[in-house]
Amino acid sequence: MFVRSRRCQAVALAAVVALSACTASEPDATTGTTLRSGDAVAAAETTTAQPSTTQSSTTQPPTTEPTTTTGPTSTTEPDNTPVVIDGGEWQITEKEIAELHEFVEVTHELEFTSPVEVNTLEDIGREFAIGFEPIEEPEWVLMRAFRLVPDDLNRSDANQIRLDRIRGVCCDRGEDRTLSVSVEIQSTEAETETIIVHELVHALHRQNVREFGGEPTSERPYPWAAALEGVPQYVAFAYVQSLPEAERQAVEPELPIITDSLAAQTGAGPTDFLNFVYGTGPTFTESVVDELGVDGLIELIRNPPATNEQVLFPDSYLDGETAVAVERPIVTEGLVLHEGTLGVAMLSFALDLDQAAELAALQGWAGDSYVSYRLDDRLCVAANVMMDSAEDALLLDTGLQTALGNDGSSGLSSSVDGSLLTFTSCGDVDPI
Repeated sequence: MFVRSRRCQAVALAAVVALSACTASEPDATTGTTLRSGDAVAAAETTTAQPSTTQSSTTQPPTTEPTTTTGPTSTTEPDNTPVVIDGGEWQITEKEIAELHEFVEVTHELEFTSPVEVNTLEDIGREFAIGFEPIEEPEWVLMRAFRLVPDDLNRSDANQIRLDRIRGVCCDRGEDRTLSVSVEIQSTEAETETIIVHELVHALHRQNVREFGGEPTSERPYPWAAALEGVPQYVAFAYVQSLPEAERQAVEPELPIITDSLAAQTGAGPTDFLNFVYGTGPTFTESVVDELGVDGLIELIRNPPATNEQVLFPDSYLDGETAVAVERPIVTEGLVLHEGTLGVAMLSFALDLDQAAELAALQGWAGDSYVSYRLDDRLCVAANVMMDSAEDALLLDTGLQTALGNDGSSGLSSSVDGSLLTFTSCGDVDPI
């Protein structure tokens, strides 16, 4: 997780090992981000010729190792350096922290300009996340309108589940201006070290990148967060892959922000939303590195994706493909709440189909525009989605009908005119 100050004043999308909570909402002049909400892990194999996957809760990290980097070098010499983290049955020493620094530098092919302190906190969510809303109202209304939220779950409870999964944060400066990261001690040394690696990458970027990219956007999750969190996640996954098999198998089940057991509480929409950046980010990053080499890691931080189409279909990022402007739908009844762009990530949550069907339905996306509104006790979304062709529009319409049901006022109402798909979907408001 990446934070601008001791307290998250706004939070970003996030978490590998459900590591971080702060990522960002809009670039700022100092760090390139203000913090916003958290989200996601689990990645599927991909290449630049293939789209990344939206499946996140149980997917394993990419199996392609990003570099030939191995884990920190062990020696037979006794380690008499001070203990930095005491996990009871295990300890992480000053020497081992230095080795984690080295692993990050070698994997990223970038050097720290000065040492980074590693500290521990008992409850990072409580310490850093005052005012942090991982799921904000605009996206919550959309998930309600698509009927992706359990009837008995409200936004406050969903956000608390995410806050409880914050396990690491970067970056703070002490009185002597030393940069530091903080982590919560986990049950195993390997999991704690994985969190440290993720946060050290954020610190490395803080030291070496003068300006973080990322344009303001209404797309949720924020597309640029797939780079801001995806690159640290990519390096953290490389570290996990370097571990002995038994340790790796113990760490991997804890990688998602929302694990299978938590998904039963949050439901499909919030689970997909919160896991998206950390799940697709490292896979997207891997595709870019395959094409650009390790230099692609810094390129992603300076020039992150502008749309979630670029995240799910990395070729569109590499080709510089952008979204087309689409006319806003006209809403003649109810109370208008929000307007903006759905993007392919939110549409993929709504589709909730198998991976291949989702990607096929979304590959022809060219741009969209939506308006959300409240009508009596219903939350609704009206959208215009421009596809590359009439065939693509029909394919997406069929997918939405399969997922949401085309039953008029009680669910989805849609029509296709050439390459333009127009639809309205409604769901119930939050429980009291």
